[in-house]
Amino acid sequence: MLVFGAVLLVLLISCLNVANLWLARLSERRRELAVRAALGSGQSRIVRQVLAESLLLSLLGSALGILLAYAGLAWYRALNPIELTVGAVAAMNMPVLIFSLTLSIATTLIFGLLPALRASKVDVIEHLKSAGRGLIRGHHYLAESVIALEMAISFLLLIGATLLMTSAIRMGSENLGFHYDRIQSARIALPASRYSTDTQQILASDRLLEALERTPGVDVVTVASRLPPDAGGNEVLEVQGRTVDPAHEIHDVGADTVSPGYFHVLDIPIRQGRAFDTSDRNSSAPVTIINEALANEYFPHTDPLGRQIRIAGEKTPWLTVVGVAGNVKHTQLMNEMSWVETPILYRPIAQDPRLRFQLGVRASASIARKIEEQIAAIDPSIPLDDVEPLASRLATTLAYPRFRATVLSLFGLAALILSSVGLHGVLAQIVSRRIPEFGIRKALGAQTYSLLWLIARQGGLPIAAGLATGIVLTLVLSRILSNLLYGVQPADPVTLVFVSLILLAVASLAILSPAIHAARVDPMRALRDE
Repeated sequence: MLVFGAVLLVLLISCLNVANLWLARLSERRRELAVRAALGSGQSRIVRQVLAESLLLSLLGSALGILLAYAGLAWYRALNPIELTVGAVAAMNMPVLIFSLTLSIATTLIFGLLPALRASKVDVIEHLKSAGRGLIRGHHYLAESVIALEMAISFLLLIGATLLMTSAIRMGSENLGFHYDRIQSARIALPASRYSTDTQQILASDRLLEALERTPGVDVVTVASRLPPDAGGNEVLEVQGRTVDPAHEIHDVGADTVSPGYFHVLDIPIRQGRAFDTSDRNSSAPVTIINEALANEYFPHTDPLGRQIRIAGEKTPWLTVVGVAGNVKHTQLMNEMSWVETPILYRPIAQDPRLRFQLGVRASASIARKIEEQIAAIDPSIPLDDVEPLASRLATTLAYPRFRATVLSLFGLAALILSSVGLHGVLAQIVSRRIPEFGIRKALGAQTYSLLWLIARQGGLPIAAGLATGIVLTLVLSRILSNLLYGVQPADPVTLVFVSLILLAVASLAILSPAIHAARVDPMRALRDE
């Protein structure tokens, strides 16, 4: 919905721009229109002519847009910047194409109607007598108002794009509580027919760890029910000595199974107690390590070491807490633009074996091929999936925020360019119509800087109005972005100032050329042409 809204705003700017420039163009043709009217063309016929010309322009633009759409789809399929849901295909859809063409024609008729109506109301005698000079009455004010609106919309889109880009950057640079550099990950599923018992599953994970630890280039290795950034859960925790009120159950605990090297491989610190070791087997006392979030929530004022806990409803013995590990941040299912730290308890894989688990290998180089060879040597029937660096998984998590920010940035940039082109076009039209006036001013002693300031002021007024309107719109509508931001406020003052400076800089460049043209007017030539 955010991107679709951005599309509509850019479309609005385009329509306003074309209508504005089209109106200025028609002002140059008012002598032609006056001649047509004098030869018998009625108002309705002139309106139809102008609308037909607008429609032709729209159809040419739509054809180019379709070509760009196919090019964009080809680029998307080649780069695959984000992973779509199952069954979703990025392709040209006929109903969407028809909708786009219909919208293009509709906007052409709507925004082309005002210039057509204004152009059809010609004073034949006055226009023929003026030899075609001058603008349609009131065009200055209408054009400047349109430019102010375009600048406001551009400012709004640029603010949104900058906020999303800042959020994506801050999410990517956040300390997640673990290190993922040089870690190769993979998903393993033991065949249930061959590994039906706990003993067989434990033996399989032990053999796998031993084989990979002996592999050249491997520093450390671990297996776990899941690796970061996958985390979280909705289990209910029982604490020995406390009763769990069903009406106040907290479903917020995740339960992971890990091998002894898990915390070392991911460089997750042990804050209290100890990490798992090879003595934590299925024949020894059941133990667990909890993270700081669980300790703070369930043992806020007591030492958690030695306390006994378990997941409610499971037929498991009470687990003795032997350590407290640092928190690992992960995203939430319903809010991808967030890093959260939820309560997690860890169990040794030898005390809670699994058929499905993930492999994490810290190595000096990519060893995906060696991992496949080692697993095939242990048991060729064990499938191996998703062999990739752990950093790639993290990049997938950040792909949607970055892609969304990139797309909105492109729309914001397009809006700024369109607005600047519109501003330049309007000022160029004004300057061309005021050449005789500027010639007289220079003949009477006006300095170059005064003419520069005259045009700069005329162009600066709609920019200032648009900037003020854009700031107000940002403050009013910024809450829409609140769920898509991370580490930055919707009305961030630094972002407001930064985008304001960008808009002013680009708009100043748009003003510069017409202002210089006005300042360089030759008085003798201007008066001779007059």
